[in-house]
Amino acid sequence: MRANEKVKAQRVVEKIERGAFDDNDIDNLFMKLRAYSRGYHVFREVADFVAHPDARDQGLTNESLEAFSLIMRYFTEYLSPNVPLETV
Repeated sequence: MRANEKVKAQRVVEKIERGAFDDNDIDNLFMKLRAYSRGYHVFREVADFVAHPDARDQGLTNESLEAFSLIMRYFTEYLSPNVPLETV
């Protein structure tokens, strides 16, 4: 990693450590470290997903997000206290 890129990445890490970060900082860090993720398959897949969210329709990250989405949908439609199961 070039020295100036390393300084930028370190600044983002420091913001995260202070708790003074937002979603753009997280995206930025994933994209900066993406090129250096050889051997860390899960990290690389998440970084690829962050870099290309519209193009990613397969892989562990996508499957996990789909499963979580289905769990939340099931909960809100069938297990929510406001919706009795008899009405479904």
